[in-house]
Amino acid sequence: MSNLTKKNNYKKLVYPTDSARSNKPINVAGNSILIFSSPVNIDIKIHNENNDTVTLKQFESMVEKDGFEKFYISHSALAGGSITIVVYTDDNMFISLAGRTNAAGAAATTIGEDSLTLTLASTEYSKALTDSIKRLKLINTSVDAIFYISFLSGNSANGIPLQPLQTHNIESIDLESYNMYVQSDVASRTLNYMEFL
Repeated sequence: MSNLTKKNNYKKLVYPTDSARSNKPINVAGNSILIFSSPVNIDIKIHNENNDTVTLKQFESMVEKDGFEKFYISHSALAGGSITIVVYTDDNMFISLAGRTNAAGAAATTIGEDSLTLTLASTEYSKALTDSIKRLKLINTSVDAIFYISFLSGNSANGIPLQPLQTHNIESIDLESYNMYVQSDVASRTLNYMEFL
């Protein structure tokens, strides 16, 4: 049997997002920080809290060649969520995640379900989408109405047609401050949709 020295190459940290944090000191030394999973963006400062902020999303990372003794995190609150951060303490070890460097295309950690009631036929209605969604699933549960979906105000008549009893997926997105514009060719119908965050 070989007589290997046990090494601690990385440390996993998990924090709930029920409360916001502002420059919370994390007293873990290392060479790189990976945001393994997070429903919110995280502002990170290394070495001391007077340094500039680097904002990281899920699957993004930062590397300090000379290493750091501690770092600081700030983030907004999101009830029921949690952040997993991996700090690599060995400068010869760093695991990347399939080259996914931003939230678009990353694995979703939350699914939200919502709907938009279309009271009048051939009339545009709008709904704000949640920031940083990774995938949007549109669902037409009616048996007689065609929905038209656009992301440009006044253009829903030329939007994506969603036939009765069909679904449509919009993949690999990372939207900020987007609205969805929808109309139906039949009155009193409801568009259902799911947001993968």
